[in-house]
Amino acid sequence: MVAIDKWGQLVYSNTPNSIGGLFIEAVHPWDRLTTQEKLEKLLNSTEQNAFAGKPISFVNRYLTGDGSYKLLSWKATFLTKN
Repeated sequence: MVAIDKWGQLVYSNTPNSIGGLFIEAVHPWDRLTTQEKLEKLLNSTEQNAFAGKPISFVNRYLTGDGSYKLLSWKATFLTKN
């Protein structure tokens, strides 16, 4: 998968960069709380609430292999099994 390969090239080499890894460790410390709060909303989504099926936007700074940070904007959506 191209996205996983690019992710592995982007984030700091000591950070788990596979799916299911703790990507939050690569997020800039100042961005972590907001990111965790949004992820909790997403993970607590149900078919009955406002977040179900709706994307949540994130903007994070990620630590790279050279010690600098890259700004990434991305979206995540909770999908039901239906």
